[in-house]
Amino acid sequence: MEVPALLDIQGVEGLSRISYWQYIRFNKCILSGLYPRNVRVDRRFTSTETYGIRQLSGIVFHKILEEMPAEISKNAKGDKSDLEKYCFDKIREVEKKISLETGDVRYEGALDGGEGSKIIKSIKSVLDVRIKNHQAESGDISRYPEKMFYSKDGTVCGKPDLVVKKGDWIKVLDYKLVDLERITSDQLSDYKNQIHLYSYLLKDNFGIYPKEAEIIGLSGKKLEIELNEQNSDEVYLRLKVYLDQVNRVVERNQHSFRNLCSPGDDPCSYCQAKPLCPALRESNVNVNLPKKSHFVVGYQHGQFRYSRRGGAIISIKPMFRTFGFSSELITLSKIQKERFPSLTNSPGQLIVATNFIANQGDVAAMAGFDSRIVAIEESNLHE
Repeated sequence: MEVPALLDIQGVEGLSRISYWQYIRFNKCILSGLYPRNVRVDRRFTSTETYGIRQLSGIVFHKILEEMPAEISKNAKGDKSDLEKYCFDKIREVEKKISLETGDVRYEGALDGGEGSKIIKSIKSVLDVRIKNHQAESGDISRYPEKMFYSKDGTVCGKPDLVVKKGDWIKVLDYKLVDLERITSDQLSDYKNQIHLYSYLLKDNFGIYPKEAEIIGLSGKKLEIELNEQNSDEVYLRLKVYLDQVNRVVERNQHSFRNLCSPGDDPCSYCQAKPLCPALRESNVNVNLPKKSHFVVGYQHGQFRYSRRGGAIISIKPMFRTFGFSSELITLSKIQKERFPSLTNSPGQLIVATNFIANQGDVAAMAGFDSRIVAIEESNLHE
């Protein structure tokens, strides 16, 4: 079955600068790192960046800390009603903004209930630490919350959550929405490298290498990082060299995007570009994805059916998929149609469904908020 041209990548652009987390993504797969902002696709297939609950929580968490008025943060130890109202209002504001940017109504109210409460609890813990630090500090102190710093040549950047400076003394603080007692050794290594990159950038901007650094996790748990200036130089140089390598690879492969892809269990697990990836179309049988990260691309077969338990059931004649390889038809269940404005009951339409829970056999269920469907009616496929 021929793959529609609208699922072909039309072009890619290199990067002007790189951050540490971009470096991590690029190291896994260049296409995954470039997508969606630096990848051109057919206008009928949206390449708008989407966010899972964890990503959305992180965006809101840092936005609250970045924009919180001083009077609210200073009084956080006392009456917390103003703090909680500010946080809830900011959650709604960010949800609405992302909903408008992506054209996806799912984001409004996405952090209702437990997720929003978890964010506010973490904010309170961070503010408790900030207040204690303020009480211990005195004199002429400058604070830089959520400020982006750039290397002198502009090729490397990073945004520490808080930088405290007093004379020739600098402290770096970074907040993580994780339990620091449960992180893996690889996560810890990445956190340390990120802190060392921040320290390099601060040296570039202030001419002073930081003296102290802390990572603050959930419930205010702190982890002190021992800084080493040589390590900072090495992390910066690694990113700068890698940025040049990525841009050379992109320039050489403007007509062969297959060479930008590195399909595998880890890089493909949460990549948003899976349905567009030319390499994955060839090798998806061999890629073991997390249960909630499967996708299928194909044409709607027959009319929607509806379950007594709620949600639509859609049969798809697949072109490529990451599950149910022995079946001629794939079934998607528990579809909440109201979450996908482009989805109509139109047999023959192209359906791209990502982040679904693959059960045994040829059935996959919607994985709540993180699932996504793009539907393009048959009459629009060959424009």
